[in-house]
Amino acid sequence: GQQNVGLSTIFSPTPFWAVSWQTQYNLTDKKFESHVVRLERDLHRWRAAFNFVRNANGNVAFYFSIYLTDLPQLKFDYDQTTIGQ
Repeated sequence: GQQNVGLSTIFSPTPFWAVSWQTQYNLTDKKFESHVVRLERDLHRWRAAFNFVRNANGNVAFYFSIYLTDLPQLKFDYDQTTIGQ
């Protein structure tokens, strides 16, 4: 059998920043299986978010988004992944 443990944390280092981290650790193989890191920044009337995802199969994804808080449809999104490459 294989044993895994999941860890998760969320904190705000300043009033304008939010950070979250989730991970899976394989106790059997003694290695990290996956990570999800999210950084968010409040920019007064705008909000920016950056995500980094690494899955157990090795796929990696980066996501960046910035949007107007009063009008979320006004936004810019960017993503890059290794899925399907």
